[in-house]
Amino acid sequence: MSDYRGVDEKSGIGQNQIGSDGIGDTPYYVEDDYKDNYPLMAPLLAFNAGSWEGISTNVYVASNSAVSNFQINIPERVISFNVTGVPGTVGFCRITVPNILVQDMWQGNFTILFDSEPWPFRNWTDTTNTYIYINYTHSEHEIVIIPELSLNMILPLFMLANLITTVLLKEKLKIE
Repeated sequence: MSDYRGVDEKSGIGQNQIGSDGIGDTPYYVEDDYKDNYPLMAPLLAFNAGSWEGISTNVYVASNSAVSNFQINIPERVISFNVTGVPGTVGFCRITVPNILVQDMWQGNFTILFDSEPWPFRNWTDTTNTYIYINYTHSEHEIVIIPELSLNMILPLFMLANLITTVLLKEKLKIE
C-alpha cells in the first residue's frame, strides 16, 4: 500500500512509549466497495522458525525499520534481530510469534532486550499467535526476546549469590 496516507496515532501507553501499534487508524480504500479498516503501516516480513509439532512455522515482523540478522536460537530460547532507520525518527516493530513457539521456548513468559537493556513492550494473544509491539527512536538497534526469569528461578539465584559472597568473605577474613 505505497499510496496509503493514513495515520497511526500515538498510543500513549507507558511513559517511554512513542508511536503506536503499526496499524493505520484511517481505513484504506482499495476500491469503492472494499476498504481495509486495519491497514499495516509497514511491510510484513516472514522468517522461517522451523517445524513445530510437524507444522512449518514462521515468525512475522511488521516494522518501519530495516530488519536484518534475524535469528532463532532454540537451545538458548532466544529470538534476535537488528533494526535500522533514519536517526531520530520514530520506529516500531510488531512481532507475531506462533503460540506454540511462545509456550515451548518461554512457557508464555518473555521479556524484550533492546540494545541489551530491558525495554517496555505491549503484547496480546489470540488462539494462534502472540503479538509483541515495541517502539523506539531510530538508529541501529538490536532486539532480543528472551525467557523471563520467574520468581521460582530468582530466589535460588539470590541464595546462590549470597552463599558465594559468604564463602568469599570468610576466606578473606581467614587470610587477614
